[in-house]
Amino acid sequence: MLESHTGNHLPKEIFETLDVFNLTEKLLCITTDNASNNKKAMKALSKLLKKRKKITWNWKECHISCLNHVVDLGVQAFLKSIKILDEEVEEEVLEDEEEVDDTMDEDTDEDENENEDEDEAEEVTNTVAQAASEFQAIMQKLCEIVKV
Repeated sequence: MLESHTGNHLPKEIFETLDVFNLTEKLLCITTDNASNNKKAMKALSKLLKKRKKITWNWKECHISCLNHVVDLGVQAFLKSIKILDEEVEEEVLEDEEEVDDTMDEDTDEDENENEDEDEAEEVTNTVAQAASEFQAIMQKLCEIVKV
């Protein structure tokens, strides 16, 4: 039976694979996604290399987060923010259409509607600005991770 991809099991398998192919002395870096089990695995692999082969492998410097994965996470977070905005805009359009239908039956104050429209536009602008700011923060984190 295969064991799961835990932080305790992975380093043993990685070490055995490196050892079988005589790569333990040649190991430079390992690239993984950002799953927490990978960080734990790299830390444990470093200890295994030290214990069994007397090799010092600095897991903090030699464990590289997959750039594609990090960028994908940042883009997904940004798109989710925009998608929320899109859903709100669709709801606002439907509400506006209902308001138009209602105003045909009764008189409304146009100045009040203009103020509401301005408030809604400001709210949308703030939401977009917040999403852009969050995306910028994620991209700055990305630059830190890849040491650019």
